[in-house]
Amino acid sequence: MRELTTLETRFAKLPQDYSRLRTTALQAARYWEWYSGAAFDLRPLHYERDRLKRGRRLSQRPSLDEDHQMVGFDAGGRPVVFFEYSGFLSGKLYYETYRDYSSWPTIVEESHFEFTGRPVYLHKYSYVDGRIRMAEMASAGGCGYETYEYMGDVVARINVFHKNQPYITINAAYDRGGLARLAKVWDSSIELVYERPPPDFFIQQAYRDVLRELVRQVPPAVRDLGIDLPACCVVLVYQSEFPLDVMVHVGIAGEWFPSEMDDQADVDLSAVADTARLLAQELALSGREELGRNLLCAAAAELNFTDWRGVLPITDDFVVFAMDLELMDVDRNLPACVPPERLARPHAELSLESLDFSLGRRLDCPLEPSDTETPTVDLSKYVNA
Repeated sequence: MRELTTLETRFAKLPQDYSRLRTTALQAARYWEWYSGAAFDLRPLHYERDRLKRGRRLSQRPSLDEDHQMVGFDAGGRPVVFFEYSGFLSGKLYYETYRDYSSWPTIVEESHFEFTGRPVYLHKYSYVDGRIRMAEMASAGGCGYETYEYMGDVVARINVFHKNQPYITINAAYDRGGLARLAKVWDSSIELVYERPPPDFFIQQAYRDVLRELVRQVPPAVRDLGIDLPACCVVLVYQSEFPLDVMVHVGIAGEWFPSEMDDQADVDLSAVADTARLLAQELALSGREELGRNLLCAAAAELNFTDWRGVLPITDDFVVFAMDLELMDVDRNLPACVPPERLARPHAELSLESLDFSLGRRLDCPLEPSDTETPTVDLSKYVNA
């Protein structure tokens, strides 16, 4: 076990250290680059184990409706400042991260803040002979750490501890082609989180196979619910980050919001389980999750031409559509799923134009425009356009 009291104590003092950490990091930054997302996490296999796409360098700032980062590098080319901008907030700054190399080559520290200066986490990375051996983390939610075991020059095992107790073990397997498999070992189960696709795996064919099986399996999943009241909709519900982790929700007449629907079912994709898993993995790692959303919309569009009268009672305006739980994709999903002649009712019920969502309700607290602007220091001279 590892004693983390000191790191937790220091995390509690981060509000007082914010200005100093910010000033020191900004002074160390010598040039700036735009990135599409996070690209410099120091924890080994971080992107693969959580199915995250590593950010890429951009030649200029992207559209303000896209998430992106501005990264400041020191004279040695090491990233020391990370400013994260939200596409949802129209390009406003919402997170700041400062990396401290003053104790290198044994320690690197990273402090992460909301744009208001409120601390989110404090990380401490420990190195021995140039190799990272431990990452310690403290946040408002508690503390944890992970240790790294090597096989030759690569990390073969990650031991993860949460609140000083063993949490999971992550095992990595390699071959001549590099990383072959990555598995999380829990108390009594193993979760395969990465597997290199076989040579005959192609995203286009996998897309077609999963789409075909999804269309085939949704009606029996709904039928097994045994619903005897008229339904106005069947919804293929997903989370934005992992659209292929899909469930079916059924809206009884008047129920249009997936989160309010009590009738829910898993979809049996066991016949294409490996294909669906590899497809979801490759879409996530390549940042093409949009194809997963498109797949669900294509399935819903086809299911709208299914005869549902033998599956469950339906209303005259019954429709099938795909939707994320956060309702962020309403205006683009509905036209892609529902035939034009049946679009009026779900659009009236769900369109963002008809919902009274204010920015303050979407966030923990209301934001004033001045709170979300680019940092007060002038960084324009450091940005490589």
